[in-house]
Amino acid sequence: MHSLRRLALGTIAGAALLSLAGCLEYDEVLTLAKDGSGQLTLDLTVDMTFYFEKVRPLLPVIQSEDSEETKPFTKEEIQKDCEAKGVKVKTCEVSDLGKNRTRLKLALDFKDLESLRSIRRFSDRELEFEENGDDLEVSYKVDPRSALAAKGFDMSADVAKTPDEKKIAEAIEEARNASRARFALKLPGKVTKTNATSQPDGSVRRVVDRTDKKALAALAKEPLSITASFPKKDAAFMEKEKERKKLAQEKAEADKQKPEKTDGE
Repeated sequence: MHSLRRLALGTIAGAALLSLAGCLEYDEVLTLAKDGSGQLTLDLTVDMTFYFEKVRPLLPVIQSEDSEETKPFTKEEIQKDCEAKGVKVKTCEVSDLGKNRTRLKLALDFKDLESLRSIRRFSDRELEFEENGDDLEVSYKVDPRSALAAKGFDMSADVAKTPDEKKIAEAIEEARNASRARFALKLPGKVTKTNATSQPDGSVRRVVDRTDKKALAALAKEPLSITASFPKKDAAFMEKEKERKKLAQEKAEADKQKPEKTDGE
């Protein structure tokens, strides 16, 4: 069975919403500047009480509460996960709050969007831009499902292969229903349209609250999405984005032209 630790560390946001660790409080702010640089800040608290009560009894080997396997993350692990060219970790604080609760405060600066996307634990995100007249439409998606899928674990009790896997899948759903997450996006220009809630500081925010069962259930089926539009003149980075898309499309076309490998090759 996969260890709790590897599952919980599949991705920071994934851990916040769907890990086996327990009930969580998660706050994220992604700030973009006109040149494509910016900052990502996270503040999350993990309550391991849920793990000890719900998940630990299902594991084949019972760890002590002081075991490294039952710690959601360490400062060193988080810093290593954020290593990337053009990325600088400004703050990384891991605090033991007592009563099985651990808090992480993380802030990192990125040189450009390429640097942001190169962060290994940003792989469950999609950040895309589309021109629409004088505006630029932003789509920011967070898919916490990908962390568990990448580790070979499906969160759905319907496809669990063994009784224990089904129980763990049900425990994940219970943990998700006891969690809360807030995602904020700050853009370099005034937001003209969004599917999220506009904030006094000019940012837009989506909240997934433990009281919103419909939104929590949706996370098991589809990514959380924030869309927003702002003036294209405030996005000098768009030229680089268009070049990136062009190269990606050319690569995709070239890959289509490659002959499929047959057995024995």
